[in-house]
Amino acid sequence: MTDLSNDTVTASGTGAVARTLHAVVSDVANVKNFGALGNGSTDDTAAIQAAINSLSAGGKVFFPAGTYRVSAEISSTVRGVVFCGVGQQGSILSTASATANILNISGWDSAVEMLGFTSSVARTAGAFVLLTGAFSHVDRCRFDNHYCAININSPAAPVYVRDCVFHNAVAATAAANGGGIWINVPGTDVRLEGLLFLNDTVGPPTYGINVRAVGALMLDNSDIVGQGT
Repeated sequence: MTDLSNDTVTASGTGAVARTLHAVVSDVANVKNFGALGNGSTDDTAAIQAAINSLSAGGKVFFPAGTYRVSAEISSTVRGVVFCGVGQQGSILSTASATANILNISGWDSAVEMLGFTSSVARTAGAFVLLTGAFSHVDRCRFDNHYCAININSPAAPVYVRDCVFHNAVAATAAANGGGIWINVPGTDVRLEGLLFLNDTVGPPTYGINVRAVGALMLDNSDIVGQGT
């Protein structure tokens, strides 16, 4: 088989320069290039982690349309990593664990954008996104069937969550880290904007936003419906 990775391509337009195919495909860590299938049944955990591990100084981890099954926590410590998909109903991460976090993001200046999160099992602990990296954000995402959707814990500088939907949380009133968004960040500012927390039926109560400690909390243009607490 011929190796074409060092062959060059040139984008159209004045001033475009030739680049190797290897350089072009390395611009974005597409999880399918690392073996993820996104078919909803194959375990894509290792492939997604490999895509993250390929980034050494920030970059984009891209999820093409599909449902990506994960069975264990996926972690990111590199600064400036953006996790993104084609939309909250198009690129979905579905956990097969009742307790494990899906994404544990500790790298500063990171982001989660245009992704959906759900569970194929009843959740009893853990967060879909555990966010501890300062100056990070979650934007235009959807969370279904969560014990805790986003756990904001220990960032050393402000973070924000914007334009997200939190749907059908499981009951988590009495337990630590339960609710749509759990906030435990003494001295750190958190901004929440354009959020919808919605349970289709009011069953055992859960929290929409559970604030244990925060520097300043800015909450704008958001609805909390049918949470029970």
